[in-house]
Amino acid sequence: MSAADGRAGSSGRVAAAATAGAARQRSPWRDL
Repeated sequence: MSAADGRAGSSGRVAAAATAGAARQRSPWRDL
């Protein structure tokens, strides 16, 4: 169970980071 939770957590973090990065690249003026 711990191994599965670790994988799900890591994948979730990577997905969130990728989504945030894509949003910044698509609309950089939003950060400003």
